[in-house]
Amino acid sequence: MAGAVIQSTILPHFSIWGLRIELVLLLVVSWSMLQGPEAGILWAIVGGLGLDLFSAVPFGTMTTALALTSFVIGKVGIGLLRTNSLLPIAMAPVATALFNGTVALILEGFGWHLPWSELLTGVILPLALLDTVAMVPVFGLLYGLHSRTQPEINW
Repeated sequence: MAGAVIQSTILPHFSIWGLRIELVLLLVVSWSMLQGPEAGILWAIVGGLGLDLFSAVPFGTMTTALALTSFVIGKVGIGLLRTNSLLPIAMAPVATALFNGTVALILEGFGWHLPWSELLTGVILPLALLDTVAMVPVFGLLYGLHSRTQPEINW
């Protein structure tokens, strides 16, 4: 929930190209890769509810998109993380595309008409780049927390 508050109140003041880092997504994806999809989904529900409270989209949109993204990335990432330490950086753009694509599909289902080509080139691709850069410190922070509480991952 703290991530949703920071993302909704502080990060808009630090936007790049009119976009802001998706902190909750990066936290959820990082934890899903470190602890597996079940733990990531718990973070997705809490963070998603926070984002839903602070957004103008239909309630549950962010929670649903985060839970789906957490599950997919967690299933793929937890096994591969042990073999490739660059995986979090590689998974960031995938997670960004999956999350934002899911949000867009849900909004379409609610009758919102979205310009898909502009959404892809003007929002999702730049966000994927921004989130990939931001994943380095976010994952590093959570890896440090994880290694103090669950020291079983060995590179």
